[in-house]
Amino acid sequence: MSLETIHFKLRDLATVDESIARLAGIAGVIAIEPLFEHETDPELATLYVAKINAADPDSVLQEFSADPAVEFAEAPPKRAPI
Repeated sequence: MSLETIHFKLRDLATVDESIARLAGIAGVIAIEPLFEHETDPELATLYVAKINAADPDSVLQEFSADPAVEFAEAPPKRAPI
């Protein structure tokens, strides 16, 4: 298992608290936090990061992508020093 993150955006019509609670119940999800804390811009306020610890992070990503409240979900690019 490895600690990873998933970045995702909720749809405009999603009920935030209900959607976050449902997504937090996916196996392997440790925490969900806003990507931009205290953001007032409506577009940026719907971006979140999920911290996950799962044997198969791709399956967790697929579950996020399949949720009707999620507009998109993606793993951030891996970064390494040059």
